[in-house]
Amino acid sequence: MLTLTKYLFGALIYANNSNNKNTIKLLIYHENFLYKIKKFIYNAIKLISLKKNFSKFNESKKNLKEFFFEKNNNIIFYNEEKKINKLNFDKILPLQKKNEFGSKGIGYIYDLQHISYPKNFTKGDKKFRNKIFLDILNSFEKIIVNSNHTKKMIYMRYKNFNAKIYALPFCPYPEKKFLFENINVIKKYKIKNSFFLISNQFWKHKNHELAFKAFEIFLKYNDNFSLICTGSTYDRRFPNYFNDLKKKYFQLIKENKIVILGEISKISQLSLLRKCTALIQPTLYEGGPGGFSSYESIAYGVPLILSNIEVNKEIKNKNIYFFQSNNEYDLANVMLNNLKKFYTIKNKIYLIKKGNLNKKKLGNFLLKMMN
Repeated sequence: MLTLTKYLFGALIYANNSNNKNTIKLLIYHENFLYKIKKFIYNAIKLISLKKNFSKFNESKKNLKEFFFEKNNNIIFYNEEKKINKLNFDKILPLQKKNEFGSKGIGYIYDLQHISYPKNFTKGDKKFRNKIFLDILNSFEKIIVNSNHTKKMIYMRYKNFNAKIYALPFCPYPEKKFLFENINVIKKYKIKNSFFLISNQFWKHKNHELAFKAFEIFLKYNDNFSLICTGSTYDRRFPNYFNDLKKKYFQLIKENKIVILGEISKISQLSLLRKCTALIQPTLYEGGPGGFSSYESIAYGVPLILSNIEVNKEIKNKNIYFFQSNNEYDLANVMLNNLKKFYTIKNKIYLIKKGNLNKKKLGNFLLKMMN
């Protein structure tokens, strides 16, 4: 959720400044909810007319409890929900629970995985998600979702609600600090071969096992590669999933053909992305096209090997190579047959210009949606 927050905020600031419109001020509220490991972020955006430049929002004089401050993006985090109403914001988004802010609130539904893959959820999880989503649909005037696919699924699954649903356009853009500040990940992680990259948490629906099967096939024809994986190795719904994978692919892991790095710093992860032959996204389900690793792949000009599930087809880009989901042989063929075609865009100025166009497109979409 924090990733979405920064993504939307960056686009709003850029579009707002480009159009010489309003000052935008952002408050991000955080709370632990349902599970200790799950965090929900709430953003409050205030649009003030007649001012042209973005100014830092600072409420320290009002004695709000501050627990984090990110200097680069001028964002202050608070953890007292009851204080939000006193700040007199015009718009608050994206909210993931029943609306308490009237027309100021804009809701957010991240995905409907519990409907597409009900076996991934307990009865309690499904009941909870349905209740929360119905509360959102019945209490907000406007709701944002990550894809046209999710929007369509909501209309198919839920009936008789008055909210208008807005699908966010797929508009990836790079962060300059990560584009220009790289670290020597080849030396840091002692990488000896060319490598493919998977940057997903080890959740079962992310489908690492299919990628491992495909890579095992790939190695029979080209053993000069490694497959590097970053991201958390814990899946709350399937706590044994990662350990079972480790046992099954023990030999390849022992030989450093499959390398599990776990959670690493953002700059390390994006430095790996810029060095890899291609990013692989084998996912079986996403609320938004390709998930955020696909977003980053395109933003930083890296070739993307992507499962051909419906939501992923919303991405239009020349540097994407689709494969049949749940077909390890097709994935292996895509990896093998396109080795000479894979290319990473090295021109950083081009990536920034292209990203800025996407920033403006997304920001204008949000500004128009909030009016």
